[in-house]
Amino acid sequence: MYVAEKSPFNEVAALLAILALGVPGIAGAEDALERCSLIDDDGARLACYDEISGRTSSPLQDSAPDAPVVVAPPPATTEVKEAPANTARQNTRTARVTACSSNVSDQLVFHLDNGEVWKQSNYKNLKLGECDFTVTLSRGMMGYKMRIDQTGKSFRVARVK
Repeated sequence: MYVAEKSPFNEVAALLAILALGVPGIAGAEDALERCSLIDDDGARLACYDEISGRTSSPLQDSAPDAPVVVAPPPATTEVKEAPANTARQNTRTARVTACSSNVSDQLVFHLDNGEVWKQSNYKNLKLGECDFTVTLSRGMMGYKMRIDQTGKSFRVARVK
């Protein structure tokens, strides 16, 4: 019995032989796809592609008819809520400052009469005498601002408590 030596040439030759045998099948499929793509009628073109892929019947013909679709009735009435008249007014509130202190960063900390504690978040130098005044807190896009009602000064604040 003769056993051929294993060499790179033999492996390449075997690979080329396998590829050569598969090429006519690929070329035939490409010709069939080209033929189907030239058909103008959608149904006939789909049937041609189905024939190439080996499909014998369309899934729509084999499936059972669909059950009737039950549509929920629309809601009887929907309650329409009125939009608030002035949303800016809702984003502001007034409180009285009862105590002031400063933290390590020399930012002022304000204690309000309703128990809330706010700290100054920007480094604006404020000279405040007595800490017994009213402020207006307003919410903006980038956080809160505190405005001292008596002086009109405003600055950014962040809620601590």
